[in-house]
Amino acid sequence: MKRTFALSVLAVTLGALCAMARSFEVGETDFLLDGKPFVVRCGEVHYARIPRAYWRHRLQMLRAMGCNAVGCYMFWNFHEREKGAFTWDRRADVAAFCRMAQAEGLWVILRPGPYSCAEWEGGGAPWWLMQDDDKKKPISMRSSDPRWLVPATNWLHAVGRQLSGLQVTKGGPILMVQVENEYGLHGADVAYMRALRQAALDAGFEVPLYACNPPRVMQNGFIPELFQAANFGGDPEQRFEIVRKYQPKGPLMCAEYYPAWFDTWGQAHHPPKNDRAFFGPIDWMFAHGVSFSLYMAHGGTSFGGWSGCRNPFVPNVTSYDYEAPINENGRAKMERIAPLDVLVRREVKMERPEFMERLGQGFGLVSYERMLAPGDGGQLNVDELHDFGYVFLDGKRIGVLDRRHRGVRPRIDRSKEKNPRRLQIVVEAMGRINSSSGMEDRKGMSGRVRLDKKELKGWTARIMPLDPDGEDIQEAVAKAGRDGVPPPSAAGVAAAAADSPALYRGTLNVPDDVPADTFLDMRDWTKGIVWVNGHNLGRFWSIGPQQTLYLPGCWLRKGGNEVVVLDFFGPRAKSEIASVGKAVLDVLQPETDFNRKERQNKKCLGGEEVASGMFPSGDEAQVVMFGKGVRGNFFTLQALTTYDAKNLATIAEFDFLDKDGNPLNSLDVQITGVDSEEEIREDGVDGQVEAFWLTSSRTLPHWIEFCVPAKAEVFGFRYTPRQNKSVGRIKDWRFLAR
Repeated sequence: MKRTFALSVLAVTLGALCAMARSFEVGETDFLLDGKPFVVRCGEVHYARIPRAYWRHRLQMLRAMGCNAVGCYMFWNFHEREKGAFTWDRRADVAAFCRMAQAEGLWVILRPGPYSCAEWEGGGAPWWLMQDDDKKKPISMRSSDPRWLVPATNWLHAVGRQLSGLQVTKGGPILMVQVENEYGLHGADVAYMRALRQAALDAGFEVPLYACNPPRVMQNGFIPELFQAANFGGDPEQRFEIVRKYQPKGPLMCAEYYPAWFDTWGQAHHPPKNDRAFFGPIDWMFAHGVSFSLYMAHGGTSFGGWSGCRNPFVPNVTSYDYEAPINENGRAKMERIAPLDVLVRREVKMERPEFMERLGQGFGLVSYERMLAPGDGGQLNVDELHDFGYVFLDGKRIGVLDRRHRGVRPRIDRSKEKNPRRLQIVVEAMGRINSSSGMEDRKGMSGRVRLDKKELKGWTARIMPLDPDGEDIQEAVAKAGRDGVPPPSAAGVAAAAADSPALYRGTLNVPDDVPADTFLDMRDWTKGIVWVNGHNLGRFWSIGPQQTLYLPGCWLRKGGNEVVVLDFFGPRAKSEIASVGKAVLDVLQPETDFNRKERQNKKCLGGEEVASGMFPSGDEAQVVMFGKGVRGNFFTLQALTTYDAKNLATIAEFDFLDKDGNPLNSLDVQITGVDSEEEIREDGVDGQVEAFWLTSSRTLPHWIEFCVPAKAEVFGFRYTPRQNKSVGRIKDWRFLAR
């Protein structure tokens, strides 16, 4: 879900600057800080929902996200629990919270109510307002009723006594103060709104006062004396068109932009928005210089029974996690910051794709791209692809070319539109062969690329080296920070896809002066690479068995540590990374492997029989020569019977032989189909005779299909039985070619 907000370029170091009196005003087109345009990048954090001991940590994380301000509801009933008796200490010490925010480089957008909502008990209204209620004429909350307005005015005056000295005009961090909250959803009493505004002025607040509403109800209770901010979760352009009807001039601000929603007992959890839904409006507000506040940046917990109820009565849960970027226990959720475009170092034009080595590249990724004519379509065939090719058509993922399963090939339908389409194959290098056979293991893509029989020529290779030491990732992250979240370029249209490869960034907080070694738990992610403080920790892949990455303590520092993740699919669950005390090296998740179903074909396609026979029962390798060469792309070995009663079949190794009895290059041979396969315990045919392929079904016959590209001529094969144990050793067999 999400990208880290590239805001740090806008967030100035405020601690020293705020010691002097300054100015903050609503200008003709912009907010003006000391007379200069200023854009508010705010995140909502509620001190009442966080243990005081964690305040600084949460504010540091907000600052690390790149925010330059913290939005802060004050809940009236949290401070005035009995009429006239105010509490301003411990978790209610809001002045200390504001000073702490200033020390951490954050401005404060103060929201004292008297009504807050926020899924808080009574919306912040004290219970004692109803203690002396007149049954014949109940109190009218949020109105000019003196039974509400008088104590509400007293509350705002009390807030002023605590915080008016912390305004920006007096050297403090408070930039703006909200009057009421979303009043347009409740009433339309203009006199009430003017009375509250006057109460805020009388309380000593001289910074800009504002109201916030969903734009559709902004006219209710509207008074031009208050700056108008909008609350919404999408379609900013449309929402601000409505705002301009009531506020033709001045800056634009979204006072509450929602990453998700709150939860209620007995109803399903509200999931976060997908990347496109969440970041589209963020991108728009970035591009148009619009101020905004994330509601929530960190939700926290409604401790002590302070959670409220939705109307009609549906009680809210205790957690106020809100699927916020910083979750309930203060762990930073990883935010999507940029597509792969930021990793591109150069481009190379070519007639046919060439391997990375020919392009002067040793590691990383290459995106091979070209335009397709509307009539182009068919099965995508690539002569040589090492190792994984993530295929996109106009930004939509259509499949994965997988070196393990060469028989799995995406199909591109012919377009009915007249516009050309962009084909992208993002190729990932996954490590070169390290055994003696096959070490000439080139990476990338080479040779012909065809749609059915039509060859596609004229390619652009976009080079993304991914230095093993991690130096280039810091440059890429810095580029995202300078430019903001980059929109999809003409050459990188795959960035528009929510599940396209992308960079994510978050912060790992370390409280210790001497950080200890730890492990990052990657089980919620799919496949990619992790960097911490610029150090490349290596690859992760959800299929396992390794699910953690070792993070040496010497690469960490006290406080915030930058974590960057490149995931080729995006997180599978919550976009979070936890540090854990021990490695997880034994958890397989085969269901997460792409192309898994396509490999386990339901039907053996077979071919013409080339040879048949019976293998002996021992563990010696068996050589079968055909007497003449056989040409084909696909070859199938069928196990008709086995030497044990379990009816399982195993193969330790299988090599195709040339006319002299020598093995063909193992790089050219891939398993493309099986009737069944044990995926949990065994390793497969991998060049190590101690490992073996094993069926999971006990029903004979069993079969395994190999692909040899370019119609190789095969003169025989060498079968190595399972070593050490006789289980699964093949007896009667057939060999087919097509």
